[in-house]
Amino acid sequence: MRVRPDVFPVLASLTEVSARAEVARAHGRGGIPSIEFGGELVVVLVTGEGASQAWVDEATAATLPPNAFPLAVENLRARTKQPLRLTRTSSPKVGVWVAGEDDGLGSGRLLLRDLWRPVREKLPTDLLVRVPTRSAVLVAMDRPDDIAFAEHLADQLVAAAEAKGAPVLARDWLMWTPAGWIARGT
Repeated sequence: MRVRPDVFPVLASLTEVSARAEVARAHGRGGIPSIEFGGELVVVLVTGEGASQAWVDEATAATLPPNAFPLAVENLRARTKQPLRLTRTSSPKVGVWVAGEDDGLGSGRLLLRDLWRPVREKLPTDLLVRVPTRSAVLVAMDRPDDIAFAEHLADQLVAAAEAKGAPVLARDWLMWTPAGWIARGT
């Protein structure tokens, strides 16, 4: 059984999921299904993309196949350009990029771990990412100047998101490993 082609995974903070679940329950729609990603992040499903994204609550999830999460990952894989697109954020001397496409699904692309291997192989250091908002994935080399620049950029993204009332996802850095993403202190 297939899942609808407009269902995709994204990352969300536990705080945001709890708040949205409360609203959904208040409207008789149950909670928000999620699966653990790590640290302060979980995976949720959305329908649509960009500004028109709607979260999948328990009522909507009941209309999806039981294996909706892995099927949603495959939907995201099918619409993701390969190799992953990285856009440099400043001069070539700074190893910081923004990953992905402008579709609001950027955080979900962390679930496509195999697509990150070629990115890691091109770097002389560990591959670090930070997901300050659902659509922004910052990629940095594990060097103090790069991390400092990425932190500055993340602060700007977070301030812009908070000014719009949009959620902030994570302040933690994640490091790519062949087995998955792990939290990394800076």
